[in-house]
Amino acid sequence: MLASTAPPQPWYSYRQDRSPNYVVRQTDGRQTLKWATAAVPKDWAHVRVTFVWAGGIGWRSQPGGGHFSLSLNGKRVLDFPFVQKTTSWRNEDRSAELRYVVRRTVGEDSLGLFFLTVPASRIGPGRSAELAVTGTAQNSQRWFAVSPYTDVTAREGAVY
Repeated sequence: MLASTAPPQPWYSYRQDRSPNYVVRQTDGRQTLKWATAAVPKDWAHVRVTFVWAGGIGWRSQPGGGHFSLSLNGKRVLDFPFVQKTTSWRNEDRSAELRYVVRRTVGEDSLGLFFLTVPASRIGPGRSAELAVTGTAQNSQRWFAVSPYTDVTAREGAVY
């Protein structure tokens, strides 16, 4: 499941020059992108779980100062700004981490892989999570995108 307030747009991805991308911009604070993760395995015995997806952040020359908000199952996890290099962010209580591994830079945009690590208890064995990203109202075209690849972990292996 992938739902967006805007239709997918063809753009670069970390592995293709023309790929569908679902985008959220820092325009009016109302753009939202939601998607479901794969289910946590039923026999998951670890304290933490990491979800991975392909995407990017872009349009460096647009007005800055805003951020994107990431939510998990309807609850805000953390905010992250525009970046063009590999970076990680943690939430206030340090229970969640979002890591962005840049694999490609094209002009004003960076593209790569995102890794969200959270306590497994926030999801539960055999269950998937709903992730959502919104952009702040900055009157800026800066964007966050998800490339709808379903084979990232199989194709990339352990890249974290």
